[in-house]
Amino acid sequence: MHQKNTTENQLNDLTSKSLNGWIPRKEIQAFLNLKATAICEFHKKHNISISKIGRTVYYRLEDIIQLLNNNVITP
Repeated sequence: MHQKNTTENQLNDLTSKSLNGWIPRKEIQAFLNLKATAICEFHKKHNISISKIGRTVYYRLEDIIQLLNNNVITP
């Protein structure tokens, strides 16, 4: 139960950092505990929308949540 609350808090924190639903790659990396190359692979394999302004890449939070929901493994 504690982990679920922690994850919900992290997701709420991530949502509060979004710019109209767009999240910087560094925030997504921290949330998923993945390196930039892994995030880039998700973008390519799972058709996740990105936007790039200067050197900063933004991902749609909705796409990240959908990716998580589509990859649920039940015991």
